[in-house]
Amino acid sequence: MRTVWMSVVIVFTFIVGLMAQVDEQSEEMFEYITPKTQNMGTVLDGTVLKGQIVFRYKGNGPFHIQAVNTSCGCTVVQLKKTTFSTGEVISIPFEINTTGFRGPIQKRIAVYYDQPKSSILVFKVRAIVQPLLEYKPTFVRLTLQPGKTSAVGEIEFKNNSDEPIQITKLENPDSRISATFSNETIAPHKTEKLTVVFNGTVTDNERIVLKFQNSAYPGKWFSIPVYVFPPSNTQ
Repeated sequence: MRTVWMSVVIVFTFIVGLMAQVDEQSEEMFEYITPKTQNMGTVLDGTVLKGQIVFRYKGNGPFHIQAVNTSCGCTVVQLKKTTFSTGEVISIPFEINTTGFRGPIQKRIAVYYDQPKSSILVFKVRAIVQPLLEYKPTFVRLTLQPGKTSAVGEIEFKNNSDEPIQITKLENPDSRISATFSNETIAPHKTEKLTVVFNGTVTDNERIVLKFQNSAYPGKWFSIPVYVFPPSNTQ
């Protein structure tokens, strides 16, 4: 068993060393005019990020790009030229469609080449995608106090865009709940509140789901779970 583990360690060490050697050779062959990892900052959902990867080939002999692959949501312009001489600058434009993404994203652009040797260059593009409309918290927790039959909670809605956002529909499946917006039109870069009031009784924990639509994401339903808890037995 010990022999097997020693073999695994030796193979792993060899692979790590080989990868480091390849990285060193790659660094010697290329001058990166744009960083290998580009940070595009914070952008709104739906923004199409545009940029380019630029590097200079410093190796000996011709440099031939075999293929350029990207991760989901990222596209690159097809290269008209794929073979380059020493000293030439390679520019690869890219676009990233952020529609549907939330929070930190990272896209990978891999440049495969087979001359002067077969290897790969990996570039990364990072960004933080902010939704047009966000609300916090994403749920309401209501706990009835002993002797009480009502409880109140609030959610803050924020418009991150440059245009007003209208709350177009609000579905409430339970008559014990009332849900009211301070203003159903949320001005650009402003906030409004949704007040949720429960009036009634519960004998066990209940989950009630409110749904709404808005003008920023037409036709898409968003859910707000409302958790209602009966009075605690502990005093």
